[in-house]
Amino acid sequence: MCQDRRASAFLSPSDGISGVFVKKLLLIIVCYVFSCAASANVIINSTRVIFPADAKSVSVQLINKSKEQHLVQSWIDDGRQNEKPENISTPFMVVPPVVKIQGNDGQVLRINYNDQARSLAKDRESLYWLNVLDIPPVPKNLDAAANYMQVAIRSRIKIFWRPAGLKVSPENIGRHLSLKRQNQYVCINNTSPFYLAAVQLVRWDGKSTRVQQVKKQDNLISKAVSVPPFTCQRLDAGKISASGGSYQLTYIDDYGSRVPVTIDLVN
Repeated sequence: MCQDRRASAFLSPSDGISGVFVKKLLLIIVCYVFSCAASANVIINSTRVIFPADAKSVSVQLINKSKEQHLVQSWIDDGRQNEKPENISTPFMVVPPVVKIQGNDGQVLRINYNDQARSLAKDRESLYWLNVLDIPPVPKNLDAAANYMQVAIRSRIKIFWRPAGLKVSPENIGRHLSLKRQNQYVCINNTSPFYLAAVQLVRWDGKSTRVQQVKKQDNLISKAVSVPPFTCQRLDAGKISASGGSYQLTYIDDYGSRVPVTIDLVN
């Protein structure tokens, strides 16, 4: 699932705790939260959002897995994930931007576009990000004088603005992919108008039509690679044969499924 999660930690110390201790504790908390980000109770029930240009709006379902009410703030960014929401201007807005979701309940977010969308590229997709900040409640039985920690977890998924009238179907993106050698580099060449999310690249065994099951060290891309439309995204060529050959590239489609395609290395 293509999600990037971030967290913020809030601590209310008593007067007896030193500032140095608080700073060290906050650092430990933040490191722990980053390693355990998957513990968010409010989740997005999709891995990506496709926004067709001819649609007035699209909907995203949130689900609160906990038994308690959670406060949720949602906004859209343009890739500057550390920027404050109020400092970012995009062609989209989320309704409602702030909402309380009861325990074991859900909430539909509606994403609308404004007049800025008219200036977006007409020949390729544009990429934005939906952010959902899950703010849990303060424990009801907490002593007012006690120290406590409150952790807010942010989930982040991609929004693809898809212009109308593109001549290529997203189902046929595999026909527009190749590996291309550029001096000491090899790049994934994407000549389609769509963003490509590549998650695995291996030598093709000459017969597999399904995703090849390989060891982690045999995957030639160590982490997911996002290749913008009409772009050749560089890779480390160290593991890729200089003699060319065929490879199996696995990418994530509109539905979050892994799709394999056989591509050739072009020198």
